[in-house]
Amino acid sequence: MSTQRKTGKHRAVRTSGHSPLGTGMAGAALVGIGVLVASPPGDPAPVTANIALMSTESECRPGAVDCFIGGSSTPTPNPLLTAGVPLRPMIGDGGWLIGNGLNAAIDCTGDACNGGNGGLLWGNGGNGANGGNGGNGGLFYSDGGNGGDAAGPGLDGGNGGNGGLFFGRGGDGGDGGYGADGAAGTDGHVDGGAGFAGGNGGNGGNGGRLFGVAGNGGAGGVGGDGGIGSRGADGLAATTAGGAGGDGSRGGHGGAGGAGGSGGAGGVGGFFGRHGVGGVGGDGGNGGTPGDGGNGAAGADGATGGAGGAGGSGGDTGARGTGGAGGLSGGGVHAADGADGGAGPETGLFGNGGDGGAGGHATAAGGNGGAGGAGGAGGLIGNGGDGGAGGSGAAGDNGANPDPGDPAADGSVGDSVVSETGNATAGDGGSGGNGGAGQTGGAGGNGGRADAYDDAAGGNGGDGGKGGDGAAGQAGGAGGAGGAGGLGGAIRGSGGDGGAGGSGASGGDGAGGGDGGAGGTGGQAVSSLQDPTTPQGVPSTRGDATAGAGGDGGAGGNGGAGGAGGAGGAGGAAGSAQAAGYSDGAHGAGGSGGTGGDSGAGGDGGVGGAGGIGGANLVNGTGSAGAGGAGGNGGAGGNAGLVGAGGVGGDNGDGTRGADGADGQLPGIPSGHGGAGGSGGNSTGNYTDPVVGGKPGGTGGNGGDAGNLGDGGDGGNGGRGGYGGVGTKGAGATELGANGGDGTDGGDGGAGGNGGSGGNGGVISGAAGDGGRGGNGGWGGDGGTALGSGGAGTFDVNDGRGGDGGSGGDGGDGGNGGNGGAAGTATNGAAGTDGVGGNGGNGGTQGGAGGGGAGAAGTAAHPDGGDGGNAGLVGSVGTGGQGGSGSVDGTDGPDGPPRTLNNGGGGAGGSGYTATTPGGNGGNGGNGGTGGTLNSNGGRGGNGGNGAAGTPGTAGSGAGASGTDSPVGGGSGGHGGNGGDVLGGGGTAGVGGNGGNGGAGAVGGNGVAGAAGTGQNGGSGGDASDGGAGGRGGDGGENLGSGKGGAGGTGGRGGNGARGGNGTAGGTGVSGGGDGGNGGDAGDGGSGGPGGDGGNGGASVGGTGGAAGSGNSGGTAGSPGSVGTGGNGTSGGTKGSNGATGSAGSAGTAGTSGDAGGSGAAS
Repeated sequence: MSTQRKTGKHRAVRTSGHSPLGTGMAGAALVGIGVLVASPPGDPAPVTANIALMSTESECRPGAVDCFIGGSSTPTPNPLLTAGVPLRPMIGDGGWLIGNGLNAAIDCTGDACNGGNGGLLWGNGGNGANGGNGGNGGLFYSDGGNGGDAAGPGLDGGNGGNGGLFFGRGGDGGDGGYGADGAAGTDGHVDGGAGFAGGNGGNGGNGGRLFGVAGNGGAGGVGGDGGIGSRGADGLAATTAGGAGGDGSRGGHGGAGGAGGSGGAGGVGGFFGRHGVGGVGGDGGNGGTPGDGGNGAAGADGATGGAGGAGGSGGDTGARGTGGAGGLSGGGVHAADGADGGAGPETGLFGNGGDGGAGGHATAAGGNGGAGGAGGAGGLIGNGGDGGAGGSGAAGDNGANPDPGDPAADGSVGDSVVSETGNATAGDGGSGGNGGAGQTGGAGGNGGRADAYDDAAGGNGGDGGKGGDGAAGQAGGAGGAGGAGGLGGAIRGSGGDGGAGGSGASGGDGAGGGDGGAGGTGGQAVSSLQDPTTPQGVPSTRGDATAGAGGDGGAGGNGGAGGAGGAGGAGGAAGSAQAAGYSDGAHGAGGSGGTGGDSGAGGDGGVGGAGGIGGANLVNGTGSAGAGGAGGNGGAGGNAGLVGAGGVGGDNGDGTRGADGADGQLPGIPSGHGGAGGSGGNSTGNYTDPVVGGKPGGTGGNGGDAGNLGDGGDGGNGGRGGYGGVGTKGAGATELGANGGDGTDGGDGGAGGNGGSGGNGGVISGAAGDGGRGGNGGWGGDGGTALGSGGAGTFDVNDGRGGDGGSGGDGGDGGNGGNGGAAGTATNGAAGTDGVGGNGGNGGTQGGAGGGGAGAAGTAAHPDGGDGGNAGLVGSVGTGGQGGSGSVDGTDGPDGPPRTLNNGGGGAGGSGYTATTPGGNGGNGGNGGTGGTLNSNGGRGGNGGNGAAGTPGTAGSGAGASGTDSPVGGGSGGHGGNGGDVLGGGGTAGVGGNGGNGGAGAVGGNGVAGAAGTGQNGGSGGDASDGGAGGRGGDGGENLGSGKGGAGGTGGRGGNGARGGNGTAGGTGVSGGGDGGNGGDAGDGGSGGPGGDGGNGGASVGGTGGAAGSGNSGGTAGSPGSVGTGGNGTSGGTKGSNGATGSAGSAGTAGTSGDAGGSGAAS
């Protein structure tokens, strides 16, 4: 049962107005009339008046005066307007002309709980009580009274009174009452009752028609708690021999929590006034507690010679109670919206929109947060109200293993059998009962003993019972969505801001599973009890004696699944099979780890549970470890409001992909940044198994795209790869002179996860998100140690080789830059100067009989506008650097040449362990790339491995490998592994491992050409991230004898640099073209892409005619055949293309020269 108190939250501050009294001729006249009416001369006794003032007894119409001096949602008749009613005082508290309305009494009931109206001219309305409405204010400078809070559970609050006609504040609405709790369930698997809903808050009163401020809505009531579930019934005992006892029934469910009440609406403000704020929704109630499961019954014993009965199973856990519905706004009910802008005679003019109410926070475990209310729209010249903030979700409860009832029973012992004349078979032991939730299973019964003259078979041991599964953790609640901002005024006014989304909560942890029960002992068998040739007490071999097999251990229970974001429970350890007799039972498998639950929105993913431990392998056991649970998924980022940023994706559990960031606001809305992608999960790898390599890291989530003006989200980083397993130790020599065993190879490291891609920038403007960094590769496992030869052996044994390092993950792509702005509105360019006439076409080339080409017509050219931007340069191919040489005196080897233009530089040489064991050479650098605005460098070569110790030993070698060629610079190569040590005599030193290859750098993105005009510059492309570093090679195994040291593992490959994003086009204009976008930077070692081309200039107007074109050249002689005639140049005129080239003719004589070109014609 919840211990929270059920009161409204986030209550707006109430106000009470004290308006100044105005003076003037109209006021004085009304006061005089009032004196005459209220106090007739010579009559001190109370009187009644049959008068009707203005039209206050008619229906309250929109715009009518009486709506502001006496009308409300629950109108109170004016005593001055009703015949037969004693007159109120004219002036003072309760006065009908000037005076404040009376407050309702605390102990009121019915209509008496409404506050009194203020005086006709001046006076504030009285406050309501116990759910009554507040009174209305007078005509001038008067405030409405506040509505009363609800009188009891589930009841609504009262409405606030309206303010005065011209100036005055509306009263606040009252708070709704809390909901009542649900009833508890009765015995025997009965669910608890649901809680009741909370009451609604009252509406705020309207403000004065001109400058009044409206009242705020009241808060909704808190929902009631659900009832407690009943305890389940016990199971029935077994009635047949060897039968299992009945399971207990589950406990009753807890009742659902009641929904919170809705917040009241804010009142409407005046012509120039402000609207009221909507009330906060009530909290949802807590879910009821579930009942415990019933006890399991014991199993019956087996019959003589038969199998023992299984023990009764423990009771199942009761189902988890459902948490209360959404917090503060209760079960998905939205908080009240802000009211619309201030009204003129019929429509709003200058008023600002009211703010939306905040969403309720979840209070019950696993409850969702309520959504924020939307902001109200502004008037014609007013600002829109802000949206309310979303409520936060509540964390889920941890999985709880309830009272399991009685422990699971052990299996009964099988009966023993004696046969002095023939064969004998003993009874099997009974199976152990299954454990209740999270509890240990029962042990299997022992097999019976068999004594016989001939064949004897002992009974088999019973299997152990399965451990109970752990209870699952509850899912965490999702955060509520933020409310939308109100629209700005039609003429002028800003739109309201969107409310922030609520935070998602983490899920509960799963409970651990129970251990499996131990298997029973196999029965002993003895043959030939009465054989006279056998000495007393010594068994003979006359008959076959078969011992009973030991029972299998029970499987461990599975861990409960984590709630959203909770860690999975660990699997239970398997029971050991106990050896007795001549054979052993198989061992139970460990239970699987629980799966990590998914997170609530915005929450982090849960970590996978550890796998259960395999059963002990005493002699012939076959136990195996359970599998680890998978990591839970990261929660998706919350969607943005109208102008809000997208939520950040949650990080993920072991080895799974990060969640993508949410996009910015919806298309068409001019703002909003993309959310960042979540990081990929790191792999825990495989630390013990040398055969299976480390698992790869998870991929980073992609960044969300931005809205029209927002920035793209950054991509998530890739996860780290798992470490490779360590090789096993070689077996020792078993006799003098024999060889020791070789160590096994270490496992390879897992690959690093790829980085996520950056989000795109806004369509109009905004930077692109950066790509996520690639994860590092896991380290290779060390090689196993080789043991020395036995005694005086002369043969060597080899150590295992170190495992290879994992490859680095690729960097994420850079996002695209935002497009350039729209075309400007500059005027046309000035008229161009006279164009130059085009030249006549050239004559035909050498040919035969064919004629020369005709000259083309000259043209008048208009000069171009602004110059376009230059394209990027193209780099040349670089070469790799020479690696450094290894040492010769035990010190560090020299470095290779440094990185220069187009040259990656060589790696450093390794260190020798002694003067006789130099280190390996450093690797050569990779070749530089081509393309891009700058010449790129190759990746630096990896360092050579260190030489190993030896007495005596030869020099270590192991040059580092060269970096690979790439279009742009490669990543650095991994370092070579160390050579294995030789601690015995006569062996050689281990060889240093080779350095890894440098990774290929990625190509930089090309800039996009700018279009013509003076548009805004294109956005820059997102920077690509660096490739992940290659994993370190594992060390060679150590040699404890005279064998050869193991080779060092090869370093992992460096990850590829990511491609830079493309620059976007410049906008179009009528004068100078926009600049092209910058190409994105590439990853480590890579070069950027070429810049985009500038836009073309706009065309000028009004060019004059071109000059005359020149004549074309005459044709050259053909061979063989007649000479072709050169083409004649045509007249200049409007600018035209050159004449076409004449085709080749057959052999002939020399051709004549072409005619002169004609004069150009005016354009």
